Amino acid sequence: MALRVMKLSRWAKLNGRYAPDDPRCVAGPSPGGVAAELGISRQAVHKAIHRGDLDAVKVVADDDPDRMLMFFVTQHSETRYKLMREARDTA
Repeated sequence: MALRVMKLSRWAKLNGRYAPDDPRCVAGPSPGGVAAELGISRQAVHKAIHRGDLDAVKVVADDDPDRMLMFFVTQHSETRYKLMREARDTA
């Protein structure tokens, strides 16, 4: 998924439907929260999103898709990223 842009009405409809660690979940921590959890910078989090290592959701206003309301990393991708780093560090 990498980066998914979603209108607020669609996000509101899907939010809470799936468990936080379900790949279909559209909620999660902020990039700053993920950075703190992983012990990396926010810039490194955004680079991981652009590489496709982390998935993020950008929620925009229904009437103005240029106006960002929320931006966060999915919990599932954070968990997947942690496992990937652990596997790499033990190899």
